[in-house]
Parts: sequence; C-alpha cells; structure tokens
Amino acid sequence: MEGLYKKAQTLRREQRLLRLIRREEPPEEGEFDISTSEGVEILDHLDDVVSRNRLNVQTRTFSFTPQKSGIFFPVAVNIIALAAVLTGILLFA
Repeated sequence: MEGLYKKAQTLRREQRLLRLIRREEPPEEGEFDISTSEGVEILDHLDDVVSRNRLNVQTRTFSFTPQKSGIFFPVAVNIIALAAVLTGILLFA
C-alpha cells in the first residue's frame, strides 16, 4: 500500500502545482511561496515560451521515407518466429 500512498501524494502535489499555472483558478494566498505578481510574471513567461516553441503540424510533418526499402529482414523474422512456434508444438505435443 505504500506505493499507492506515494502515488496519491505525488498526484496531490501535481494538482496543487497545476493550479498555479491555470488562469481560471488563482492559488489562494499562503498556499504557495510566491506572490501574486510573481505568479502572473511566471504565467506570462510560460505563455511566451509556449507561443515561441509551437510546432506547425502539416500533412508532411510526421511523414517518414525510409532510406532502404528491403523485405528480407521482415520475412526472415517471420520465418524464424514460425520455426520457433512449430518447434514448440512438435516438442510439447
């Protein structure tokens, strides 16, 4: 049960920290060691960093063209797997 307890503590701590960066729910006074003005400054900095590091997703963003198009390796793996299964069946049947 110690694992579940630690997980619950971690989730609760993360939830408190997430309240700091959500604009809908400002943290209560005394809940964090930073002032309200520092919290606003942190949020502005985070917004700036996120807006600069956005990834433009297009149709070719995640496309991949392999350098080699070989069929030998996949066929060899399947033949070896089939041989292993057949060997197991013959030995334990």
